[in-house]
Amino acid sequence: GLPKSVSKASMDFGELTHSKSNRSKRLRACRNGKGEKEYKIDLEPLCNIDGLKKAVQKALSLDIKREKIRVFKENGVEMCEDEDLDFLAEQDYVYISEGEEFDPNSCLTAYEIGKTLGIGGFGRVLLGEHKITGEKVAIKFVQINSREGSNDLYQTFGEAQALRQLKHRNIIRMHNCFL
Repeated sequence: GLPKSVSKASMDFGELTHSKSNRSKRLRACRNGKGEKEYKIDLEPLCNIDGLKKAVQKALSLDIKREKIRVFKENGVEMCEDEDLDFLAEQDYVYISEGEEFDPNSCLTAYEIGKTLGIGGFGRVLLGEHKITGEKVAIKFVQINSREGSNDLYQTFGEAQALRQLKHRNIIRMHNCFL
């Protein structure tokens, strides 16, 4: 069964016009920057971006014009075009805003945050467990004020991007990075 904090919603998408997929997908939606509740959204085959916004509007009981609703993927990329829906997979998280920019902390809503694994000169590392898959991850929080100058920030971001590209059984996999 679903956790008590999860609300199920099956939506009527009205006129559906685009998607390469002919299978429906169940998405998980959270309000941007707030992880207190997760909503289930059934994305019907051939749905367009307006249909997704309509479903989100209904599921989250948003009392704003649909044009103001913004939908973001876990990596913070805004979904604006019908083609963007082709890149959503079953059980993907989407983050819903009422016009504001993406809050990078939103992606933490997919994880149950656990104990501290370590503390170092640039921040701390906490244990996270994915709420759906049970996958355990290390979540590193870097203290920006401990970094000297924009050059160090640029280097940190570059290292994170390089780690995301590495895939080896002896190297910890980087899922995401926000600075």
